[in-house]
Amino acid sequence: MMERLGFFFHKSKHFFPPIGKPLEGYTYFTLSTKEKLQTHRHVLTNCAQVDPYDLKFLAMGPIDCAKCYSAYNVNGFKFHTLERDQGLKTQNSGIFGTFGTRSYASSSDNQMQFGDVPYYGKLLGIIEINYQGRFSVTLLKCVWANTTTSKGIVKFDLGFTLVNFAHLIHTSDDEDYEPYI
Repeated sequence: MMERLGFFFHKSKHFFPPIGKPLEGYTYFTLSTKEKLQTHRHVLTNCAQVDPYDLKFLAMGPIDCAKCYSAYNVNGFKFHTLERDQGLKTQNSGIFGTFGTRSYASSSDNQMQFGDVPYYGKLLGIIEINYQGRFSVTLLKCVWANTTTSKGIVKFDLGFTLVNFAHLIHTSDDEDYEPYI
């Protein structure tokens, strides 16, 4: 069976332009129903334009089997999963990104605001999902620190930022949780 699945992975192209490459080997794993939904939703919400031929494969969703990497190189920067970083002197599992986010001032506020919000996270996994052998997408699975309160983040006058990962956001088993970038 793995030969058949491997055939899908080796024949496919990347859906998004590849900006990095995996380091070392990989393992196969089966996506849970929730993981499959979350990864597929991320791909659908982040593709601007789709070739009509690719649309058919997108509609079918990814196959259940995915590749898992422990290290990835992007533009000369090496990223490790949190598990791979354990016991190493240097840590390469940190993620920072500024993402457009919808928010409300309070629970009674009807006016949605959209703005760029800085997120600090740790890399839990690097996965490659495959769409029926047509194309594949590499995603990073992260946990994110709660940077909306002073308990989660402190910025010092000298330009240093201290992030407290004891206070995380989106940690439930909710399908709406978006751990992938």
